[in-house]
Order: sequence, then structure tokens, then C-alpha cells
Amino acid sequence: EGSVDTRYIPNLQTTPGEWTHGFLADRHKKANDRRMYLKNFWYAAGLSTHVTKSKPAAVQMFGESLVLYRGEDNQVHCLSDVCPHRGAPLSGGWVEKKDGKNCIVCPYHGWAFDSDGRLLEVPANAAGETLPKRPLLGSYPIEERGGFVWLFWGSKSMPEDARPPIPLVPELEDPQWSASYGEFEFNAPYMPVFENAIDMAHIHYLHNGSFGNQGAPEISEIKAEIDAYGVTSTFSMQNKPPSVLWEFAKTPKVDVTAKALLPTTSVISFTLGAGISMITFVNTVPVSATKSINRFALVRNFAGWGGALADKVAVESMFDIFGEDKAMIEQLLPEQIIKEINVRADLPQLKYRQLRQSYLDMGYGVLPEMTQNGGADH
Repeated sequence: EGSVDTRYIPNLQTTPGEWTHGFLADRHKKANDRRMYLKNFWYAAGLSTHVTKSKPAAVQMFGESLVLYRGEDNQVHCLSDVCPHRGAPLSGGWVEKKDGKNCIVCPYHGWAFDSDGRLLEVPANAAGETLPKRPLLGSYPIEERGGFVWLFWGSKSMPEDARPPIPLVPELEDPQWSASYGEFEFNAPYMPVFENAIDMAHIHYLHNGSFGNQGAPEISEIKAEIDAYGVTSTFSMQNKPPSVLWEFAKTPKVDVTAKALLPTTSVISFTLGAGISMITFVNTVPVSATKSINRFALVRNFAGWGGALADKVAVESMFDIFGEDKAMIEQLLPEQIIKEINVRADLPQLKYRQLRQSYLDMGYGVLPEMTQNGGADH
């Protein structure tokens, strides 16, 4: 399993003509495809606990400034964060009822906008002055599920029943399981950050000081299957307890299921000894062309154990892991690889790329420079 599988090695023999024309054109296309965002999918715009009725939350996604706010009805809404009057950040304002609607009020001149982006009030106007009827701000569909605020980034003309499913796992909404949530930023494009989450071979080296096992790095019995919206991989590996406190859960072999759900959610599920099961659920969100953020939950089947202290330890352990990932990912130079070499252990990433490419070929891709002044199809 650890040897190079020749099925994944490209032919490096090219003629000068192929090098200057077809080869370089293909290389340029692949580089551009990796930079593209996928539209018409759901992304985790925030954590539910971060969006309160008392304070709107500023969010950066796809190079755009957005604001999330929670109305008196407890529903979360999303608008452009840039007031069309003078460009003030609406996230610095507050939420107020106007004409029976949950509005966000600009802190600069008090302009009030409803959840569709329509202007409902201009305090400086004289009585009777008319306001534009059309929305002045871009708005996005929002669903709150599993502790996350999900934003549909795509075409408003797409019927709701035609949208892909929110990339959830049932354990996030199961009271028998406990979840700890957090966010972690990377100064790197979203694709290497996301692919790192489904790269199993790096665990034994980058994370050897914790749960990795450099002494037994083999990824065994790896398989991967594609469906309409994701890739499911299964394999086994030998890890080691991260500390003496985890010796009770030690097991000679760990069976792992790794899911890559479109657009950019990784779900890694495994069971240790003593019946301990855990899931790392991570949604990687493009902040801009060069920055990304992981919004995550560490889900475990021992609900109620440890309370707030267990949540704190779980989040800190994820921060430690992401910190190790960050130090490496921010150094990667994939654009300087002439032709990428892959092995059998890279199967999850390769299948994900195959699935993602099928959506790019259908026109779901958006280059970052096309989103600086708005979202996809807005």
C-alpha cells in the first residue's frame, strides 16, 4: 500500500511543442480550476453562538463583506455589510423592528434595511418622501443547522428544491452526541486547506507529536466511492494515544471513514477502544483568494461528560492540530510543481478533485476576481 502506484504517475516525457503549447495550457487551466470557488452550494458562514440578537456579526467570504444578524423571531439573516449610502459597515449597527420587519440599522446615518436588502427608513428624510422599492443590498438564503449558520452562495433563480443538501451529519443534531465548536484562520487559499483535511498520510508526520504514529505510517485497505455530492473513503491505520489519559482507549487498529462533502466539508469518523467514537467535522470557507477559515465541530459519543471543561479541551486540541497544519500549508508552493505525483494514499483527494471538476465543467466555478464586488449571480 505504501509503494508508488503507477496508475497515478503522469508521463513526464513531452516534446518541446507539447511543453510550450498543450502542456502549459493544461497546467494553466488546472491552476485556474483550483482557484475557483464553487457556486450553488452551502457554506458555513458562522457559528450559531456567534450570531446574537444584541450584535450583528461581520463575516468575510469570497472577497465580500457580509453581515449576519438575528431578528426578534430568532431567525438569522445575511446581507452585504456595505451600506449603499456611504459604505459604512452595517455590522457596526443594531437590529430593530421597522414596519413589522426585522431590520439592520446603519450606525452612520440610521438607514434601516430589511432582510431582503430593501431600504425601509431614512431618518433624515422629510415626511412623505419615497424610497426605492427594489433591494439596495445583496442578500443570501440562510439555514441554521447543527450549530452552524449555513449560507447558500449561488443563483437566486435556482429553485429551493433544486439546491444541493446542506453538508451535515446526523450526529450534530443528536442529543446523544456532544459537539464543541470553533474557527481557525489560514493565510492560504481554501483548496490546500480543505485537501489537507482529507489527506490521511500527513497525520503520522505533521502530527506525530500527538495522535500520529510515524513508527507505523501505513494507510491500509483504502477505498473511495463517489456519489452526487461527496466522496466516501474508508481505510485503517495505527495511531497512538495523544497522552497517558487516553491509554484506556488504545486499540491496535483504527478504522476510519473520511467523507468529502461538496463544496468543502470534511467529516472524519473513527472509533477507538472502550467504545469511544469521534467525528471531526470541518467546513473550509474561502475568505478571499489568499485566505480561508475552518469552521469546525469536534463531535463525540459521550454527551454530557466533562461539560464546559471538555469543550474547552476539545477546541484547544483542534487548535493545536490546525496550528501544525497552518505552519505547513502556508509554506506550500503547488504552483511550482511541474507535474504533481500521487500515490494510493492520495485517493480521497483525487476522487474529490474528480467530483469537483464535474461541477466546474457544468459551469459552477467562479474565479475569485469575479466576486470582489458581489457574490455569485448577485
